[in-house]
Amino acid sequence: AYVSFEDSNGDNIIKAINTANPKHELLPSETESLRLLNTGELAQNIKRGFESVTTEKEYCEVIYGAFQFYKNHVRQAKMFADGKTVYDEAEKNLIKISVAGKEMVLLEAKCDHRVFHKVAHLKWPASKKEKLGVIFLHRSNGQFMLMPNRCINPEQMREVVKIIRQMIALNCGQEKLHFQEMGKNQVIDLVPEIHFDESTGIISNGSPVDQDVQGLIGDILEVKEVIRAVQIGLDTDYFPSQFAAGCRNNKCVKGACPIYQLGQERCHEIRGNEKKSTNNLGILLDKVITQDKKTA
Repeated sequence: AYVSFEDSNGDNIIKAINTANPKHELLPSETESLRLLNTGELAQNIKRGFESVTTEKEYCEVIYGAFQFYKNHVRQAKMFADGKTVYDEAEKNLIKISVAGKEMVLLEAKCDHRVFHKVAHLKWPASKKEKLGVIFLHRSNGQFMLMPNRCINPEQMREVVKIIRQMIALNCGQEKLHFQEMGKNQVIDLVPEIHFDESTGIISNGSPVDQDVQGLIGDILEVKEVIRAVQIGLDTDYFPSQFAAGCRNNKCVKGACPIYQLGQERCHEIRGNEKKSTNNLGILLDKVITQDKKTA
């Protein structure tokens, strides 16, 4: 009856359901869920299934699968409704970060709600001057996720995951990791708790569906350390004040600098430029000495 109504009257989901079963009154959460659905998506899902089946049993399976799909949307809508309340009541900290010279905000919050980060994106005012750059969500079990907004290139988060992995290694008394190892997208043997998704830039330590992963916040990492990792990793022009002048002139103090210890690519490049500069100076001196000999 539902699909027949949709065929004859267009893809108004709510009207179709009310017509097919007028005794059923849609709950507010169900109505909200249906509005979140793409128009006619449920009916199209059923009809696509009908085109590929032939027996009554298979038709029943299509209907069952389609309404499971519908129920998931209802659950999601309820979660969003709960999430909005949780977001409003949660203790949130806004920290300024610099990304390629642009001022943005890191939103830090401790919360176990599964769609908190999605609600945060929806609730962030478009008119707000500061752009939401990164969401730092940590849970009561110590697991955490760093989720960059679309305005941040996923590749830019690679420096952040390097710092976090190095922090974990150093806090656990392990040897300093190599530059090349720290930025890989796969799990690293020395730091198995941290995942890096190259396609999205998300850095995660477990997830709502992966509760067995050891949480790091509180035991191995402090909240302020993760925030510091984001601030340093995304601000590629940042150097410690006592070394900044030398760094910008390709003079690296190496072991004495805490940023170098965290394995930043900018430090690696400075070391490379420093060696090139030394080699070029050597070549230049050789030429001068050779020329002097010829003149003599």
